[in-house]
Amino acid sequence: QFLSIAAAAKGVVAAAAHQITKSLLWVFGLLASESLSSTAQAFLPAFMQQKDQRGADQTLRLLLRLALLGAVGTVALLLLMTSQGGLRLFCEDEEVLKAVPVVSLSCCILLTPFTFCMEG
Repeated sequence: QFLSIAAAAKGVVAAAAHQITKSLLWVFGLLASESLSSTAQAFLPAFMQQKDQRGADQTLRLLLRLALLGAVGTVALLLLMTSQGGLRLFCEDEEVLKAVPVVSLSCCILLTPFTFCMEG
């Protein structure tokens, strides 16, 4: 909520760019992440409860490989969308579209699958 207030205080363009960024983060960030979180929550506790370190390590390595694949694929899709004018789905105003921080958003989306994987 604080970021929305801060963006709104900077004006309409910043608030609109913030809303687009937030929407893209939710869509692309969760695209590859939520399933990893659910998988980690389903499989890791059983291995940890049984004190099966090998099984937990194998599951975690698989989740991290899937997180890498999901992160790279999701960011590639985001960059393809933004390079082809896909942000125009949200807004037609050139000033607002230029204010959307695509590079920092891509970095956040790259980290999201790993965060969700470890959250499990």
